Amino acid sequence: MSGSKKWKCTVCGYIHEGDEPPDECPVCKQPKNVFVPLEEEDDEPEPRRWRCTVCNYIHTGDSPPDSCPVCKQPWTKFVPHLEDEEAPAAAPKEAAAVADPKPSTAQADRWRCTICNYIHSGSEPPDLCPVCGAGQDAFTAESKSPEHHHRGIGGLIEKLHLHPVMAHFPNGSLPLALVAWVAYLTVGDPSLERTSFYLMMVAMAAAPATFFAGWSDAGHRFGTTTTGVFPEKKLWSWVLMAVGLATVGWRLSIGWNQAPDTSTEIAIYSGFLVVGSGLVSRLGMLGGKLVFGH
Repeated sequence: MSGSKKWKCTVCGYIHEGDEPPDECPVCKQPKNVFVPLEEEDDEPEPRRWRCTVCNYIHTGDSPPDSCPVCKQPWTKFVPHLEDEEAPAAAPKEAAAVADPKPSTAQADRWRCTICNYIHSGSEPPDLCPVCGAGQDAFTAESKSPEHHHRGIGGLIEKLHLHPVMAHFPNGSLPLALVAWVAYLTVGDPSLERTSFYLMMVAMAAAPATFFAGWSDAGHRFGTTTTGVFPEKKLWSWVLMAVGLATVGWRLSIGWNQAPDTSTEIAIYSGFLVVGSGLVSRLGMLGGKLVFGH
């Protein structure tokens, strides 16, 4: 290929060698028309730069690192860093992590993640941040909650612990509704079926308030709703509300005083109570991961 030319991708800086540019950049997937001829120069081309999308750490090299040295995220979290892109806002965090690679040894019962501001309670920081996945080195001793935690509606929701309070309704009511339903199928007492139905309605009435309080806590306390355990918590919360409200509507369509009695109706009602109890159990486990850090 002695007579081939060099072409530069104007988006990510990838250099292609050939008689004409490629149909698609193999790095940033941009089309052929973003390539321009690269004039022969004596100087070596500038090394490529990669930005961590979690903490904005900038890496220089032909490819991203195996893992981010600041927040410990894998190489898949890196994207090409454009030259005209603004300086990352999180650069001070990187400097802080390099300057003080180990968490403070001072006596403390609260630790703050310097990447996402997650607050951990305990005598030691967690091995991994449950929100952004940063390692223990990213935590610093925190004497008290950041001041912003006490502002506005979000601060009030956090201060009153409304999300864990509201979560007790679906987390407790749905398993009890399942127990009452199984007891009804066993002994045939109509009051047990009514108890199961009322408990399910309590759980579904509380579910939207629980979801809203959880969303508020995620954004206000942790500064994110899109990393860590939050995407899965949102997914299962939506599924629980959608299926639960559909089941309540279906149950009411049978009749207020009429219990499910056909095999199909019994199977539908039983299926929801089993799935719903499984969903609230999983949501409780994810909440525990945030609270206890593992």
